[in-house]
Amino acid sequence: MSKSARLATAILSIAVALGLATAIWGLVDSRRPNQPSGPPERLTIAVVKSYVGSGLVMVAAANGYFRDAGLDVTLQPHPSGKATLEAVFAGKADLATASDTPLMFAIVSGRPLLIVATIASGITDHGIVARKDRGIAIPGDLRDKRLGVTFGTSAHFFLDVARSFYRLPSAPVGALIDLQPEALEAALLAGEVDAISTWSPILDRAARDLGDNAIRFPGKDLFQYTFNLAGSATYVRTNEETMKKLVRALDRADRFVATHRAEARAIVEQATGAGYGPNDKRWDDYDLRLTLAQRLLIMLEDEARWAIKQRFVQKAELPNFLGFIYLDAMAAVKPEALTIIH
Repeated sequence: MSKSARLATAILSIAVALGLATAIWGLVDSRRPNQPSGPPERLTIAVVKSYVGSGLVMVAAANGYFRDAGLDVTLQPHPSGKATLEAVFAGKADLATASDTPLMFAIVSGRPLLIVATIASGITDHGIVARKDRGIAIPGDLRDKRLGVTFGTSAHFFLDVARSFYRLPSAPVGALIDLQPEALEAALLAGEVDAISTWSPILDRAARDLGDNAIRFPGKDLFQYTFNLAGSATYVRTNEETMKKLVRALDRADRFVATHRAEARAIVEQATGAGYGPNDKRWDDYDLRLTLAQRLLIMLEDEARWAIKQRFVQKAELPNFLGFIYLDAMAAVKPEALTIIH
């Protein structure tokens, strides 16, 4: 091969290598979030702070994903999704984390809200803890007992699912005691109620503190639900770009949870104080992924039928829940996670 031919070949090889490097860098760089210009937008999210289902929000905050997306996010702690939604409707927060049950109650009651994303699904952390010294050894012993539950939450719906499964009659008037989540364990320990229906980690602490006097009826095979991010319809629709930034940050948190399991669990444990070690099997009760799936619509409809049948709401027919789900941000940022039929 002549000198000129060797030179041409070398130049061609260098050009190909540079082109390949440029293509690879472009692919890598495309995974980086766009760095927005200007000051960050302030956003307050009311979260169920002690709850593992809020994990994606906590990871996004801890890892700076909100900041990278151009958002200055404040996490406002609350004991339940019912309380976070009340904070939104009172103008104290922009968005709320909540399970599908309080979202359903808000929608059926005429509250104008939009669900932006599901941040956890397939959750199986509900159950009942009861006192053995009240004559409770099997689920049938719960008949006519005083049972604490937070009305209007997923635990309220779960209780009726458990009743149906265990073929228990509806409790007589006065048997169900409406208590805030943070008051349930104390009421059970003091004997003010005979059992409580709620979620972990409240269930775990109550069973632990009752010790040998505790009997637990898990709901793992009875009930699964979703945990979501929602806001007032006016706020969501007038802040479309903010919603996209939010979903981008949560998408990064989703990928971090999938690829850095131990680190993600440590972040969520520190934020919630749930008491779960890195290899605790209770982590399997929560599928922390960013989605908008058909399962959400099905759950909302099932719960609305229950609420109407039990006359918890003054409605005779189901609303069109699809109209209360904001599809645009997910469609723009993570269309593969949008599987709602629309």
